[in-house]
Amino acid sequence: LEKLGSTNYASWSTRFRSFLIARRLAIWLTVNVESRMPAEDLENASIALAYIRMYVDDRWLRVIDPCVSAVEAWDILAASHLAALQPLSTNLQFKLFAIKMKAGEDVDEFFNRVEEAQADLARLGMALPESTVVGVVIRGLSSTFAASSVSLTIQAATYTLITLRAALVAVESLME
Repeated sequence: LEKLGSTNYASWSTRFRSFLIARRLAIWLTVNVESRMPAEDLENASIALAYIRMYVDDRWLRVIDPCVSAVEAWDILAASHLAALQPLSTNLQFKLFAIKMKAGEDVDEFFNRVEEAQADLARLGMALPESTVVGVVIRGLSSTFAASSVSLTIQAATYTLITLRAALVAVESLME
């Protein structure tokens, strides 16, 4: 299991939750420790917190060191990563929404750029709904697809990225 660093929160949190589930300790990510709990529960809660501390890099260890429960540490890490990623994710969202098909670019090249921007957001844990990305593609089409984009906009809710790509490749082949 990798340590939590500055850029891997989305994958780390998923793997770490699985790690705790496998050890029957995941409940301690949602339950606060109380002194009147049975000794076994207090011990398991301490073990969950110890695991979190073991699997974060030094930067995050300093942040969660004062925590007295796993849920407190978990919530602080989640909030800290969301706050740190907000400017970056906003910039990546802007980049995705601004993508336009370039002159001479084919459908596959355009889709590859859109999917790369979408993947960048997903790596930050900020995945967008597929319907939103479908709208980005339709709005980003070049003027050569003008007639098609009106029809596609009306039917946007029925498309997935895969079916939209196939439809646009078919239209592109008819225009050649």
